[in-house]
Amino acid sequence: MYEYKAQRRNKAAAVTTLLSSLAAAVCLFGGSLLGSLKGITEIIGLFALAFAVLVASRYLLKDYVYRLEEAENGDVDLTVTELQGKRRVTVCRIGLSAVEEILTETPETRKAMKERLKGMKRYDYCIDLVPSRSLYLLFRDRDETVSVRLIPDERMERILLERSGHTLVKAEGSEIK
Repeated sequence: MYEYKAQRRNKAAAVTTLLSSLAAAVCLFGGSLLGSLKGITEIIGLFALAFAVLVASRYLLKDYVYRLEEAENGDVDLTVTELQGKRRVTVCRIGLSAVEEILTETPETRKAMKERLKGMKRYDYCIDLVPSRSLYLLFRDRDETVSVRLIPDERMERILLERSGHTLVKAEGSEIK
């Protein structure tokens, strides 16, 4: 039906990885010049290096493909596939009929969204460290509410809203309505 490969829209992950790597290099190599503080600076350098590797492996080395396809029962399924090198793994499949609410998040509403999603199980399939805009699909799994975060293009967003039968819940000010 429709497939979209998420596009990186900002460089926050690349800048964070670069700065963390530089901090690690300074701490690991410069620490030997400090004598008594060598151990502390090396530990800080190792933490900075580990942080750089985590951010790079999560946001720079992975891609996500969002696919909407007709299911056998007539519903539309959203499938999220993770790409890393040549490996493709389906990490999420949701029938749009199960979606209870669709929320949008922007930098202005990030704090309110964090409060709204508190206590929920959350899955983040964004490739940007700090996206300028993202969608949350909320659904019930057994007896808990689960959220799935995506960065769809305009066409996919329109199809998600049409086929799920929901309207986009936007935030006004700092509150989610």
